[in-house]
Amino acid sequence: MEVEIVRAVRRVAPDLTTKAHEVVGQVSVIEVGEPIRARAALLEPATVRLLDALHLATAIEVGDALAAVITYDARMAADALSLGLAVSAPS
Repeated sequence: MEVEIVRAVRRVAPDLTTKAHEVVGQVSVIEVGEPIRARAALLEPATVRLLDALHLATAIEVGDALAAVITYDARMAADALSLGLAVSAPS
């Protein structure tokens, strides 16, 4: 994740590379253990895409510590909202 974000920032706003490193340093990485995988496998609706299911199951596991799911993908946003999760797509 760190590499992807910093490289993306370097492509579109190279002057913000240092800030990107700072922001990424504040992100917590959560291991996708058996409880999250089990929740993702049973997530409704059954049409939720695999990676979205893993992200959403992780968001549910994090609970109130998560302010919102950040996504620019309309399908994932709709699935998150249907699960009662807040969604943000900052501009």
